[in-house]
Amino acid sequence: MPTTKDEIARCFMGQVARFGYRRSNVDDVARLLRVSKKTIYGHYPSKEALYDYAVGQWAVEQRARVDAQMAETTPTGRLREMVGLAFADAAAGFAATSPGEAWTQPPELLARANEHVFAPWIRDVIVAGNEAGEFDVPDPELTTAFCMAIAVEGMRQLAEGVRDNPVDEVTAAILRLVTLNPAKE
Repeated sequence: MPTTKDEIARCFMGQVARFGYRRSNVDDVARLLRVSKKTIYGHYPSKEALYDYAVGQWAVEQRARVDAQMAETTPTGRLREMVGLAFADAAAGFAATSPGEAWTQPPELLARANEHVFAPWIRDVIVAGNEAGEFDVPDPELTTAFCMAIAVEGMRQLAEGVRDNPVDEVTAAILRLVTLNPAKE
């Protein structure tokens, strides 16, 4: 039975989760799946393209998993819960890899992972919060970018052991950003 594009991506992400991006390679994926590298490169032109696709696939699965765990119904509650779940997942991931490994991945690939996974969730919650009257965010796209920067810094602090659990500080900063109601001019 031929190996599918999705099977290759899942196998590669398993390698990344276990060894980190830099130490994961197409040779190992080919060996594990018992296919040639040519088969893999027939689906993906490069390791980076494979990672990008795998992150996108993971994002869909991750969002469905997290959405199923969310109990809060208000945008503010969902935002709090979302940040908490993201940091719990990150802490588990950091515990499973060597210290700092997640931060040795190419920055553009980490940014792509965030673009696939977390930014759409935050943007959706901001839009819902605006519609519900909980938030007053004139530019959800720009505010999402600021929220992502806050979250990435919190993740860096968590990964590097600067703080044991910066989730409360990150949540408070993001909530200040989206609930801030500047004086109308």
